[in-house]
Amino acid sequence: MQSAKSGKADELGERTRAMSLDLAALEEADNSSVWLSDLLSASQTGQASETAQQVDLAGLQAKINTLIQQLETATSEVALETDVTIKDIARATPRLAFDLQLMRENALLLRYTLDRIQSTNASATQTNGVTRPPVGQSAERDEPVKEDIHAVMERLALLDLVKTRMEATRVVLREAESWSTLEAEITSLLALSEFVKAAERLSEASKSLVVFRETPEYEQRHALMTSLQNQLEASLSASLIAAITDKDVKRCRDFYAIFSQIQREVEFRNYYFASRRTSILATWSSASLVEQSSSAATQDHQPVAFTAFFESYCADLLALLEEERITIAAIFPDPADTLASFLQSLIESQSPTFGQRLAAVSEYHAARALPELINAYHATEAFCVQVDRVMTKQSGTHNATATEEPVNVDPASARRDRRASVKRLSFSRRSSSKSDISGAVVPAASVVIRGWEAALLEPFLDLQSNYSEFERMFLLAELSQRTSASAFQASLSALSEIADARAARMLIEHGQSAFAMAEDGLRRVIDFTHGYAMVGYVAAVDSVLSDFYTNRASIVIASREQQRKKRADADRRRVTQGSAGGRPELDGLDYSPDDWATFQLGIRLLGSCRQLAQRASSFETNARNRISMLNRGTNAREDVREAALGTTPSAIMMLRQSTLNSVEFAELLKSVEAASRDGHGHILCSDAKAKSSELAQACQALLHDVILGPLLSALASYADLHVWTQQGHPEQQSKAMVVQIPTFSVSPTETISRLGEGLFNLPRLFEVYADDSALGFSIETLPFVDPKALHQPSPPAILRARPNQSPEGHENGHASSPSASYFTRSKEDAPLTLNSEDVISLWLTSLALSVLDYLTMGVLPGIRELSAAGASQLAGDLSYIANVAHALDAQNAGLEDWRRMLEANEAQVKQQAALRDSVAMHVQRMRGWHDSQRK
Repeated sequence: MQSAKSGKADELGERTRAMSLDLAALEEADNSSVWLSDLLSASQTGQASETAQQVDLAGLQAKINTLIQQLETATSEVALETDVTIKDIARATPRLAFDLQLMRENALLLRYTLDRIQSTNASATQTNGVTRPPVGQSAERDEPVKEDIHAVMERLALLDLVKTRMEATRVVLREAESWSTLEAEITSLLALSEFVKAAERLSEASKSLVVFRETPEYEQRHALMTSLQNQLEASLSASLIAAITDKDVKRCRDFYAIFSQIQREVEFRNYYFASRRTSILATWSSASLVEQSSSAATQDHQPVAFTAFFESYCADLLALLEEERITIAAIFPDPADTLASFLQSLIESQSPTFGQRLAAVSEYHAARALPELINAYHATEAFCVQVDRVMTKQSGTHNATATEEPVNVDPASARRDRRASVKRLSFSRRSSSKSDISGAVVPAASVVIRGWEAALLEPFLDLQSNYSEFERMFLLAELSQRTSASAFQASLSALSEIADARAARMLIEHGQSAFAMAEDGLRRVIDFTHGYAMVGYVAAVDSVLSDFYTNRASIVIASREQQRKKRADADRRRVTQGSAGGRPELDGLDYSPDDWATFQLGIRLLGSCRQLAQRASSFETNARNRISMLNRGTNAREDVREAALGTTPSAIMMLRQSTLNSVEFAELLKSVEAASRDGHGHILCSDAKAKSSELAQACQALLHDVILGPLLSALASYADLHVWTQQGHPEQQSKAMVVQIPTFSVSPTETISRLGEGLFNLPRLFEVYADDSALGFSIETLPFVDPKALHQPSPPAILRARPNQSPEGHENGHASSPSASYFTRSKEDAPLTLNSEDVISLWLTSLALSVLDYLTMGVLPGIRELSAAGASQLAGDLSYIANVAHALDAQNAGLEDWRRMLEANEAQVKQQAALRDSVAMHVQRMRGWHDSQRK
């Protein structure tokens, strides 16, 4: 091996020595490359001279450097000359266009000049219809020139027309030739899997399709184009689905480019969306929910509530969107719109639909569906907020990379995608006005409701619009669970001190529960409708509270009727005792132990009503404050985006465009706001307030019955006393026919005496309960109380019995329940400030007037016959009881009318009877004066 190396070194040395022999010829050579070739050839052939000089390597290196410098200089000069040439061409190109334009204008000017010369010659040869040859020329010589110019111009026009039509024909022929081979070319390209070339060929053919738009061949060629595009799409579909499934971004991007060239971007999106949403849709469809009747429990999957499933489903869907946000940005030129379209298509492809799921929740949970719907709405709003953040990140990422990776986008397809991802509500869901709840006009286009948001939130609109019914059913269900009307009724029927206390406490607890649930409804209406269903909430609460008061009032009335029957039975068996109740301080009052128990029950129930009224006032204040806050909040946030706290602007805008934003809603807000400014409370639950008043009246009527029961029971047989038909001395009778009946000379009957004693004993009954504030509650609803007089600074009240008014409900000798004929409801909202003396005075006067009203309108008309002595006795009784009533500050106009007619003579009575005076007509019938008149 060393010998081989030494041989190569010797050969290199010989070649070097051979090269030095011809170094002198380098100066004479014209081309160094030629010299170097010759030198190498000579060294290879072995013709080098033995006497060659040693090669001057340093000189050779210097020569090479010189040549390199010359080469670089020459290169720089060539580059400079090239730049100058390019600049000259760049400057000359615009000048060329200008020159061409100038030539065109000169040609047009020449043509115009020739036409003017021709017209001038024609006009110069004719004057007044006589042809005159021009000066210096003959007509014979001018005519050939004119004809030649005209012929040349016509020839030029013909040639231009032929050229233009031939060019158009050439284009058509080329396109026709291209279309004749299009199908074969595409088929061969598809067979070779040259999809990109096939797409480019179809794109070119699609552009030329416009040429045939007005020709008979257009429909045929358009059908051919569609068929070839379908073939290309079918050929790509399997590979496309595989690439989407494998998440091969590069291949998907290439496929999108192919679909874009054949105007099939929408179809590509459909392939992509259908493939990417398969797994999440399977999760939705296969969910095991308790709200579905078909859902069966298995060992691995127990049915769950929809709200629990929906929260986990939203988390999975959000994770899918985060993943697609990156993938879509790498494939599509408009990632934000594409991601929105993907979400919308996913939601709309759910089976069963989102709306059907919510309907199943509403149907399954029935009266208790509202909390479930609220939870679903909360989860939906939270999901919308998170998706909005994802969309914002997607838009920001796309804007940041748009300048780095420009992509050609078809404007028409982009517009289609945007239209597919944006959806507005129909005007059928809008209210009659375009104003928001505060009255400020909000343009309908101020917020664009995106398609995916509408798909999620629109199913809630029907449920939100029917909020009043959902709230009412929920309150009734909760109230029936927490309270028991039957237990309250059983406590009232027991009539014992323990049962009475329990009944009063139960009424308070039940009412407190009802108002607590109503206050919870304020939170529910805000959570589910952002306050826009406040009108429905108020209506639902008013209805439920009204039903509660009505139910309790009916129970009290039923208990009152039961006590009436017991008292009637006891009256028939009882022997009058001095102190039936066994209480020394109430001696002289003919009350049984049941009467005292009922009296205490009535007092306690009135106290419970008073506490419920305070709770109702507190609830009304809280509700008005919340409505005022809602009104001020919406006035301060005219921008929907600022109002969308915790949700998206689209959710608020959809509620504003719904029927919930009604005129009634605006009026409710304005009335509450105006009432708060004026310092007066606006009554929200007016029906409930009226029903609470009826409950108080029922409790007051219960007290009336038990207090007046022993007094009125004595009047049951008053109309049948034999004293009314007793005949006096004839002289006295004849004298009575002429002279008026004396009033104070007749002693009252025993019945009236006992009645008067009972009325005189009533103050002692109330002295025991003088400090009980329950008696002063709802004092304006007592029978015969004038509510307006209670609010005046003069005496506490003016009580008057209304004459000629038939009492309602007098049965078995007991007073009727207070009705609308006895009192007028107060429209004043100011609270009453009455001391205990005024309260007792009002009660005593009301009781006395009730007795007088029952006597004059329920007992006296029942007297069948009245003699002169009987009339005298009756007038004496009425005078006595009137004095007793006057002592109790009670005046009854009907009582005075009876006494006056009894003291009148026959002529006076008949005169008043002719005027349709009811008292006079009764007295006329009793005295038998109408019979004598007939005779």
